[in-house]
Amino acid sequence: MKININISRKKLRYGSYSIAVIIIFIAAVIGLNLIVNAVPVSADLTPNKLFSISERTSEVLEELDQEVIIYAFFDEVNFRDSYVELHKLMEDYTSKNSNIKIKYIDAYKNPGEVNKLDPDKFYKIQPNNFLFVSGDKKRKVTMSDFTTKRSNPFTGQTYDELAIEETLTGAIIFVTAEDTPIVYFIQGHGELDLSRISALNEYLKRNNFDVRTLETLTAETIPEEADMLVFLSPQTDITIEERIKIQDFLDDTSEKNKALMVFIDPVEQGTDYAQINLLLEKYNLKFNSDFLSETDSEYFLPGQPFYLLPEYTQGGYKVFAPFSRSVEILKNQKEFITEEALLITSEGAESVDVISGETVTGLRNVAARVDYKGGYFPLRIFAIGNTSFLNDQVIANYENNMEFMLEQIRWSLMREGSSIYIAGKPAFDTTIKISQRQATAISLALIIIIPLILFGVGTIIYVRRKNL
Repeated sequence: MKININISRKKLRYGSYSIAVIIIFIAAVIGLNLIVNAVPVSADLTPNKLFSISERTSEVLEELDQEVIIYAFFDEVNFRDSYVELHKLMEDYTSKNSNIKIKYIDAYKNPGEVNKLDPDKFYKIQPNNFLFVSGDKKRKVTMSDFTTKRSNPFTGQTYDELAIEETLTGAIIFVTAEDTPIVYFIQGHGELDLSRISALNEYLKRNNFDVRTLETLTAETIPEEADMLVFLSPQTDITIEERIKIQDFLDDTSEKNKALMVFIDPVEQGTDYAQINLLLEKYNLKFNSDFLSETDSEYFLPGQPFYLLPEYTQGGYKVFAPFSRSVEILKNQKEFITEEALLITSEGAESVDVISGETVTGLRNVAARVDYKGGYFPLRIFAIGNTSFLNDQVIANYENNMEFMLEQIRWSLMREGSSIYIAGKPAFDTTIKISQRQATAISLALIIIIPLILFGVGTIIYVRRKNL
């Protein structure tokens, strides 16, 4: 039996071209896929760089010379698969400093390992928690710590803000810090609740501050371990007994530096803060019973003369301080007292005394501070006639406000450079999240399925041309 094969040179040439093109395409796709998988390149395309390390965290990591172990109580494969961005961010920490290590422990499968790390059940470790450890210091972090509730004091609405990097970096600072400053917020006089300034409250907790409250009226004495006392917008004055307790604490000769911060908003009914002022007068400071407004357009928001933008004398930028009273630096100069005006108005500012109604025009201090060296150890005092500048919504729109406040905290406690502030970021994400399984499926599609489809199409074209 004789079979005649009748293939023209033209058909053979076209068929060979088709097969060659398909083979080249398949080889190119496979090669490109291998190159992409081999090169560790990634980019954070999220708004505000939600999963990228900031410059400030990089500075902390550069200076870190202690070992920090981050125990992640997850199944490692599931963690990589389910929390892709968080896993990448944590890996960035380890890549920037070899002293940081991540160890995965499946809390379901290895409860014994959990008990070794928390034998007294103090941290109450659960699956999907983290435990930062450096030496004897530990800090637990939960997934809920990465999201913060903020409130708008003007509308009453709440919103979510991501604080992933701030939480991770704050935990590292906490476990590596030599000591923990204790800050007491004084209560009992209608002070502002800390929940109203959650951004500052959380900053303190995340940056190795022990935040407590104190009823000075009922306390026998001010606790000796206190490093700083804070008055946060009291609505009434303190008593003589309270003033004496606080003064005894400030005058105490214990071997430590101390600080006092006083925030007092203007009060329309003209509340007299005679005892607080008597306490401050020793340090050449005094709160005036006034309400400030501006006439210079560069020092207030358009159309809002009470929404002040005083200038920060030490930083060269403006701070948004709506509804303020003034702080006076007394003319009682002493060589062991150094006073500094911090936030100043323009020369055209108007000060209206809420008791007498008298109006005075001229430069006023919204904030001032004093370095007092008249005792055995330095004492630092900060006073500001405003609390609204710390509201969550104000902080969200005026980052300078928080920078200013944190600088005063660090100055007051003589801890310049020992902590950082990383602004929260809106809790939304427009990235396409791809799990490891999905990534594998996409790779198979690129390497096998799509090339096979193209090969099939090419074969059909070849057969049809053959039959022409």
